[in-house]
Amino acid sequence: MHRITTLIRVRALEGTVWILDRTLASCVRRLDVADANPPDIDALLQGERTVEHADTATERLLVLQVLERPGPRSRAELEIALSDIKPLAICEALRALEAEGVLYTLGEQVLASGCAQHLDRLGFISL
Repeated sequence: MHRITTLIRVRALEGTVWILDRTLASCVRRLDVADANPPDIDALLQGERTVEHADTATERLLVLQVLERPGPRSRAELEIALSDIKPLAICEALRALEAEGVLYTLGEQVLASGCAQHLDRLGFISL
């Protein structure tokens, strides 16, 4: 009886390891597609910011895209509009703009702050 349960446990562990291996391989492929590098991955996994974001051009483009029309924009729309920019750079720029109070993110929706909208009406935000 002991041999049978041992065999079952071994098979269960092999199956679990196989599933974990497949899951890890899938995650690595997605990170490669996003062109993430090890410091970015480390920051995402730890939930803290260890990579400084200094891409002001991406921030400007995001603000202009959000202010282009009234109402919220979805993250998917922004990624399509800024398709030449890496998704991870867009995500970092959104975090930086939200931290400064320029944009607000509500789930998948991105909104401009009242201050950003007012500055746009005054003509201070332009190319």
